Amino acid sequence: MPIVLSRTVNKMLFPLVKAGRPIDQSVFISAFPWDSKRHCLVHIQDLTAVVERENILHAQARELAKARDEAQAANQAKSEFLANMSHEIRTPMNGVLGIAHLLQETSLNEKQHRFVQTIQNSGQLLLGIINSILDFSKIEAGKIELECIPFNLRTLLEDIFDVFALNAQEEGLNIAFRIFPGTPEKLVGDPARLRQILQNLLSNAVKFTNRGEIALTVQLLEMSADKASLIFSVRDTGIGISEEKAQNLFKAFTQADSSITRRFGGTGLGLAISKKLSILMGGDLQVSSIEGHGATFSATARFGVTGGKSDAEKPVTQSKFSLPEGAEKRILVVDDHELCREAIIDLLSEWKCRGESASNGLDAIQMLKDARLQRKPYHVVLMAKKLPDIHASQLGEMILKNSEFTDLKIVLLASVRFSGERFSEQFPGFTGYLTKPVRSTNLRECLATICSGNPYLPGETLRKTAAFQKKNISKKAWKILVVEDNVVNQEVMLGFLANSGMQARTAGLMADALALLKQEEFDLVLMDIQMPDMDGYEATRLIRNPSSGTRNPSIPIIAVTAHALQEYSDRAVQSGMNGYMAKPVDPKKLERIIRENLENLSGGNSRVMSASNDTEMGTVFNEQELLFRVSGNSKIFQKVIIAFLGALPPKITELHETWKAGDLHKLRRMIHTFRGMFANVAAPELSALFLAMEKATGKEGDSLNEPEIQKCLSLLPAACDAVVEKMKEVLEKHQTQGKNENTGC
Repeated sequence: MPIVLSRTVNKMLFPLVKAGRPIDQSVFISAFPWDSKRHCLVHIQDLTAVVERENILHAQARELAKARDEAQAANQAKSEFLANMSHEIRTPMNGVLGIAHLLQETSLNEKQHRFVQTIQNSGQLLLGIINSILDFSKIEAGKIELECIPFNLRTLLEDIFDVFALNAQEEGLNIAFRIFPGTPEKLVGDPARLRQILQNLLSNAVKFTNRGEIALTVQLLEMSADKASLIFSVRDTGIGISEEKAQNLFKAFTQADSSITRRFGGTGLGLAISKKLSILMGGDLQVSSIEGHGATFSATARFGVTGGKSDAEKPVTQSKFSLPEGAEKRILVVDDHELCREAIIDLLSEWKCRGESASNGLDAIQMLKDARLQRKPYHVVLMAKKLPDIHASQLGEMILKNSEFTDLKIVLLASVRFSGERFSEQFPGFTGYLTKPVRSTNLRECLATICSGNPYLPGETLRKTAAFQKKNISKKAWKILVVEDNVVNQEVMLGFLANSGMQARTAGLMADALALLKQEEFDLVLMDIQMPDMDGYEATRLIRNPSSGTRNPSIPIIAVTAHALQEYSDRAVQSGMNGYMAKPVDPKKLERIIRENLENLSGGNSRVMSASNDTEMGTVFNEQELLFRVSGNSKIFQKVIIAFLGALPPKITELHETWKAGDLHKLRRMIHTFRGMFANVAAPELSALFLAMEKATGKEGDSLNEPEIQKCLSLLPAACDAVVEKMKEVLEKHQTQGKNENTGC
């Protein structure tokens, strides 16, 4: 006979009591035969202690859950507070910095100009503190997401040093960088965060160095098929720091000692943020220093690596140098700063030029003479302005007066720019000059220019380029709608746009903006997200709706807002906006983003025109353009593609059904919507095809060009397949990069 087991916890089955109350019990009952009868064996166990332990564990779990929820709520409240604080501070800061910039464009005397410059510098300093607090908060909350986009390391460093060079030179410091040979320059990662780390380190180096030099070196630590670990070392000859105090350097809101803040200023957040970012990028940040003898900060990070050569790696061809065929391009670099010499020699070596160096004027003269005797003369001398034993103007005069060096071309390495007239007066006979730190593209251009018999004056070149760009912009006379409720910010934006030669109208309410977009033709909208009557996301969705009555539902819309957190940028793009700018607005960035959006749009139209004439329609899918539209955010980029791939088949089916049903009103609306959608996802061929269809359908009351519509519809399946195939290929690449984020991206 089988044994039946039963287990229960019950106070009433066998009402036992302990200390005057029923106890929790475990009851086991088993049946068995005995003497031809059935018997039961009952086993009762006191479970009071067990149940009490379980109750305690449940109570602890509830407390932990409550604490977790409270922590999450507090974190959310902190994030919202910081976002609101950022918004409230950035809005007036936009007015202060904007008006200061516009004032600089007016006629000011020297004293007034100095006052305005002080306003701008102080405003930028305050803005830097705000950004540091926001960054630290986002890192602590785990809300920092690193980008994975291609960038050029050398270009990034050159841009950074352009900013720091002037400040360093004003302090009498030598500043230079060197990328060691063998270090990959075409990388994949987060250039903005790398820039932030290096700017923090360089800013500290300039702040704490009274004399000497600041040097940044980049070396390869480890290399695999598609990954590279790099070390960025910033070395200075400043005040240094003791080992004991160095332990506090990477703690938030902490300085090496309490007097540092009073002497040099700062929040104590820069190094803490830089260290956390380095760790997020698969590396770390360390310091080595001896008090009174400078410091070296070393940041490591991992990046993806792409193929191809940078501009700096491309050889300078024989045709760009007016030299006899087969002649060796020999260049002498004269500079007492070792890192400057080495950096230039590295570049020359990559270009297959023979570069040699001297640290003073006497050695340079001797090397020139020896090379002439050996019948291997130098063709170019790159000469620093100040040398330990002689000034460049004197050394240049000595060389030029020597009849043996009549064919030699001399280029000055200067710390400042000159006008062409002033340069010729101070350095007669010199063929041109370069500013330090030397940019690789400028060095290439300089060598090619002077060896073709022309002088190289970068100051003049820059002025001509800027004038040409401004002239071109003013010719376009684009019409911009500024949606902004703050009167001061309206004035700032109108001033920026007027200086760029653009027309502008303002709207203080979103309802007014929507009315203007129905009544007038605009080329682009600059829209504040937080408006009194309607937010920018909802307004954008209304504008994008073909039935809203706006003249151009696909008009480029750029969010211009005091919100600086990434989530606002993401929401802007997801709502249908084309870009995002945080206040305070940088007029150069504003001009660039307007130009890029409108020139891309006009480029799309030119491709459309060729499409209607049966010529090649251009690119199937422009990955870089879509990345630009989503501010380089790979995750949003992937979401856009996935959403598009899911929506495309039913939309195309609906289009064919609408054509067959003869519903022309709906057909026109759908075609117009599709054209804007394909332009927004950077699929120019499809956008071109739908523009041709839009022309063929005409406006309400126009006759249809049925053969053209039928022709476009017949081309549609192949065009869609090509876009889908390309998008899937790009999507897979980004998804693979995303999986590798923890190992270097």
